[in-house]
Amino acid sequence: MQRRHALKALAAIGIGNAVFQRALAAEVSNGTPISAEALREAEWISGIALSAEDREQLVSKMDRLTERLEDLRGYDLDGQVVPAMQFRVARDSSTETASAGRGEVAVSESHPPVRPGSDEALAFLPVSELAGLIRTKQVSSVELTELYLRRLKTYDERLKCVVHLTEDLALKQAARMDREMAAGHYRGPLHG
Repeated sequence: MQRRHALKALAAIGIGNAVFQRALAAEVSNGTPISAEALREAEWISGIALSAEDREQLVSKMDRLTERLEDLRGYDLDGQVVPAMQFRVARDSSTETASAGRGEVAVSESHPPVRPGSDEALAFLPVSELAGLIRTKQVSSVELTELYLRRLKTYDERLKCVVHLTEDLALKQAARMDREMAAGHYRGPLHG
C-alpha cells in the first residue's frame, strides 16, 4: 500500500492524531503490513495509547483496504476504457427551435432591489441583486465598473488578483451596455 493511500484511510477512520497517522503510513509504505506491533510503534512515536480493541479494529480495516486496493490494481485499464462518469446534455427534440440551447430567464418582482447606502455595501452585493439594480436603473454599468476598478487598484497590491488590468476596455464595454439599456435593449440578468 502506498503512503498516501494509508494516510487517506487513516484520516477517514479517524483514529489517532496526525503524528500517529504519519508514523503508521511510513511503516506501511516500507512494505510492513499493519500489525498490532506496528500500531504500538506508531502509538509510541505519537504519544498516544490505543486499546487492544481499537488496535484489532484498525488492523482489520487496514487489511480490508489493502485487499480492495490490490483488487483495483488487478484491473487492466488501457486508453480505450471509458471513464466512469460522462456528461451528456439531454435534449428534448419537441422543444428545439432555432435558438436551441437557450432558455428564458424570468425576472422576479417579488423582491424589488434597493440600492444600498454605501459603495462598500454595493460592491458586496451578489450578481443577482446587482442585475436588479441595473435593470431598474438605480445603478449604471459604468458606475459599477468604475467602482470595481477602484477596488482592484486599491486592493491588488495586497491580494495580487489582477494579471492585466484592461481599464479602458472595461469602461468602453460598460458605456455600450448603458447605451443599449437607454435604447430599451435589456440583455437579461447579466446585462452590464
